[in-house]
Amino acid sequence: MDASRALVDALAALEGEALDAQAARKLAALSPTEAVRAIADLVERPWGERERKALAALCRALTWPGREFPEERREELRAAALGAGKGVVAALLTKATAERFLDEEARRADREVGALTLGHRKQLARACPKDTIDRLALDGDPQVIRNLLMNPRVTEALVVRIAARRPAPARVLEEVARSRWSLRPPVRLAIALNPYSPPTVVNPLLATLSATDLRSISEDPVLHPAVREAAQSILSARDPR
Repeated sequence: MDASRALVDALAALEGEALDAQAARKLAALSPTEAVRAIADLVERPWGERERKALAALCRALTWPGREFPEERREELRAAALGAGKGVVAALLTKATAERFLDEEARRADREVGALTLGHRKQLARACPKDTIDRLALDGDPQVIRNLLMNPRVTEALVVRIAARRPAPARVLEEVARSRWSLRPPVRLAIALNPYSPPTVVNPLLATLSATDLRSISEDPVLHPAVREAAQSILSARDPR
């Protein structure tokens, strides 16, 4: 059984944190060469629901290295991808940094939203009425956004607005990408289309987007060159003609 199929089978029945933890463990257990080959296979092959689920979980492991999948392992995979000529996998593991940052005008707006103390805003974010949710969605502190994303009153439409906000602090966009909301395709697309999103966060998400979305991203002059190039690399890998 090839490594990609084994990964899909191992992850098919899992959900939530258990899925992410198992994806990280399974990826770390493979040799760098096997891991690169498996990821490339999942990026390039025709998808079913099981493959999409496995790829999304593996990409989360690539984006957020931790105890199960340490940062040095990520670097080994990147080196192996470059050595094997698997540019599509190397693109997911980019080291490129964001080119756009929050400007002073946006920081002033954040200060107005943040008239309450950080502790009060964090507390409100977990459980508050809709009018307060809408206001807190503009908060520039990632801790507030992290709590807000766990609020049961928050909707997908609001999370898309947070992810699409321009300008936005990179750490706020990272919180959205790290949350379970990033499993929703519209949220992933909003993160990918935001020029304030760090390429290290965006590029692994690209592997789970449709060809139509990837084409739009590859042609968007506002986005980081590393993001556009990764989108084109995935498109070419799926349809090499």
